Amino acid sequence: MTDLLTPLHTSLPAEQHVAAHLYDAADPRAVARVVADHRELWAARVRFDPDAPQHVTVWADDRWEVRLGAWLPGQSSGEQHHVGRRGALLVLQGALRETTWHVATDGPTPGRRHAVTRVHRAGDVRTHGHVHVHAVEPEGSDPVLALQVHARTA
Repeated sequence: MTDLLTPLHTSLPAEQHVAAHLYDAADPRAVARVVADHRELWAARVRFDPDAPQHVTVWADDRWEVRLGAWLPGQSSGEQHHVGRRGALLVLQGALRETTWHVATDGPTPGRRHAVTRVHRAGDVRTHGHVHVHAVEPEGSDPVLALQVHARTA
């Protein structure tokens, strides 16, 4: 990933450049990185609200939706269910703690949930499959910005 403070040099407007790069993108990590590299798509849309985390769509086409999330310390997404859509999470600023629940679908205790917590720092990107249940919140005392990519269809 390029330095987020350095604009990508291109003669095309950002939307056209992103569309050209994502024409055949199959990996949500690649989608996140391309949008992150085009700071002009999202930087002016950053909003921190003391009452609740903020999310805004910064890129969408017929295959992908990319949302910018902004969290202040103490805010949480709450439990989110991403079922039927794979995706990725790329941290732009700060550190984001993610708790993911894995749900047993068979064996002696189907439905049993097991939580795994990880911390993702600026520049980290992670993917998730078609069934993903998680919650995210800032780790530490700094605000967090992250791009969340979701496939429009399974």
